Amino acid sequence: MKITGEIAYRVFIAFIFVLSLALAGVCISVFPPVRFSGCPEQSGQVEVVGKRINKSSSASGKGTYRLTYEFIVAFAFPDGTIKELEIDSHSVNSNRETVECSRYNSIDEGDRGTLIYQELKDIEERFEGREDASYYGRRFISFEKDMEYGGLKIEAVKVDFWLNPWFWIALGAVIIGGIFLMRIAIKRNKKYGL
Repeated sequence: MKITGEIAYRVFIAFIFVLSLALAGVCISVFPPVRFSGCPEQSGQVEVVGKRINKSSSASGKGTYRLTYEFIVAFAFPDGTIKELEIDSHSVNSNRETVECSRYNSIDEGDRGTLIYQELKDIEERFEGREDASYYGRRFISFEKDMEYGGLKIEAVKVDFWLNPWFWIALGAVIIGGIFLMRIAIKRNKKYGL
């Protein structure tokens, strides 16, 4: 079979379409409200038994790098199960020494209260052998301290999808790309009389 300009064009359009779907799938799977959409909210009386901060870095060009801080709290349930949840995370430029997190700082070891969270169904299988990373399979919603510990309710940051500038940038790129591909298709149809 001889590959003509029209066949190459159709293969290119199909490739762009499949690549766009793959990128959209990756973006959606990373966005926590979508990733945990099928998981029911769970709650339980817990005690805070540990806190830690994961710090990682990534290069961002021109000799600088970004630091990412993940604020993690370990909660013990009455049956002895301990579950870690990421309370918050921050990414900053390398020139900042420390990062403060008011939600993380308002929870102390020994606090007791009601935890509300979501958990992926197959979390044990996904993180087998990597239990220290299992908090990626859980989503913190809120922790309300018992009255003897102040009664404070700590809630996760509410992400408003419509206010996220990256959503609008991605949407604009998809629209502009679609217009560009439609213009190419119209020109090719006129040129080849299709």
